[in-house]
Amino acid sequence: VAKGECLKSSGLRSAGVPFMQKRFPVPEPVSEPEPMTSCGGGVSCSSTETCCATASGGFACCPAPDATCCSDHIHCCPSEYPVCDVAKGECLKSSEAIFGVPFLQKRFPVPEPVSEPEPMTSCGGGVSCSSTETCCATASGGFACCPAPDATCCS
Repeated sequence: VAKGECLKSSGLRSAGVPFMQKRFPVPEPVSEPEPMTSCGGGVSCSSTETCCATASGGFACCPAPDATCCSDHIHCCPSEYPVCDVAKGECLKSSEAIFGVPFLQKRFPVPEPVSEPEPMTSCGGGVSCSSTETCCATASGGFACCPAPDATCCS
């Protein structure tokens, strides 16, 4: 510690390498990511959107919950105006309604994740280090991440 080196004893000689610089750990997530609704086919829409089929057999996201997907496979209508009038290009409150609101435009869905996030190791106290790092206690009672797996933490 006095020399600022990590020593490996080999016979009568000691070989040293400089200490590695620790970094602050990553706070563990406290909130969940935005909830998603799987449409099928490996894609998702936000839980505040509606999955609608497209003419090509895929899916698109209507920017309204509980929306009506129109028969043109391009547009959708909010739940307050659930009738698609494809001829007029409007969403109506009922099939007898005279006035309506413009169609909503769908957007492309989000691909569902295929890989897991980087594995993390919980240090305790609500913080984590990458699984390729070592959690080391600090003098202040917290933790820091040493950028080496299975490292020896210096005092």
